[in-house]
Amino acid sequence: MASALSIDVFNSGYKPIPGGPGWDDSIPATWPASTSTLISGDRDAVLVDALLTTSEGQRLAAWVQNTGKQPSVIFITHGHADHFFGAGPVLDACPGAQLVACDQQVVDEARGQTAAKVMASWNSRFAGQLSQSPAVPALASSQEFGLYGHPLVFRTIGGADGALATIVHVPDMQAICSGDIAQGSRRARRQRHARARPVAPLHRGLRPDGGPFQHADRGDRRHAREVPRLRQPVHTLFAAASTQFPS
Repeated sequence: MASALSIDVFNSGYKPIPGGPGWDDSIPATWPASTSTLISGDRDAVLVDALLTTSEGQRLAAWVQNTGKQPSVIFITHGHADHFFGAGPVLDACPGAQLVACDQQVVDEARGQTAAKVMASWNSRFAGQLSQSPAVPALASSQEFGLYGHPLVFRTIGGADGALATIVHVPDMQAICSGDIAQGSRRARRQRHARARPVAPLHRGLRPDGGPFQHADRGDRRHAREVPRLRQPVHTLFAAASTQFPS
């Protein structure tokens, strides 16, 4: 009999950043809180996304170790740095774990984040907080990963936040780790990258009836049905995934 799977979520909390030209300094500028999702059985696990700063990566690694689970795969849903620059400490803590993405475009976009000009932009927001030689995901050898007899399906969905986005579909749990595709209801203030205005934060771990908010406050456990504006996008995303990738 297959081991039951569980999903646990790590929330990084908000990060202060420089406000930039035109920002009202009386209002703290912050980078949205982010999450990593651990899908696991009795022992083995898959971690989805790995945050941004070295400190976040260290906290994430300690959290994973405290669960007693051992990720063999760290799956990156999206090629922007805030999904994988924090992977180094997790890789150090989990010998043998592979950092992967399911689409070559995500791999290429992630590699592009390490270019000098892009690194300079990230360093201007998070000075002294980032790895200067971050691990970059490799292309996964398969679009499906088996975990205790349960399939985890990696799929490319489309554009999100200016880059290609992918998901992890867990059919047996009716769950989707949605990367930067589905938007949440909490609003976070970002700096000039968001044109110094509030932007809707994003989910990265979703169930069809709602789920934990990515880029959202700690303890926010509201479900899609409690956010009428969101119900259609969440259920549309899940229905599309279920139709395209049935269990």
